Amino acid sequence: MDSLQESFEDAADWCEHHLEAQRGREIGMTFGAMLRAYGRLATMQDDPDDPANVRQRREANEKAEELLLFLSARFIVAHGATLQEAG
Repeated sequence: MDSLQESFEDAADWCEHHLEAQRGREIGMTFGAMLRAYGRLATMQDDPDDPANVRQRREANEKAEELLLFLSARFIVAHGATLQEAG
């Protein structure tokens, strides 16, 4: 699982730098944080009989979803008019 988590970290780092240069720091950092949150969720143990594990997975999922919503809203605000013109 460590190599999978490292892969998420590497991808998040790359996206932060790449998106920051193209779309701005806030979008780059938020996208990186979202990837890290989903990476933690993907590498967590899944034991439905362990209440602590269920709580941890629920909290990790909530954080990832929150970041996805934030990123989506920021992207639409920043680029909504451009996307409408292109469509």
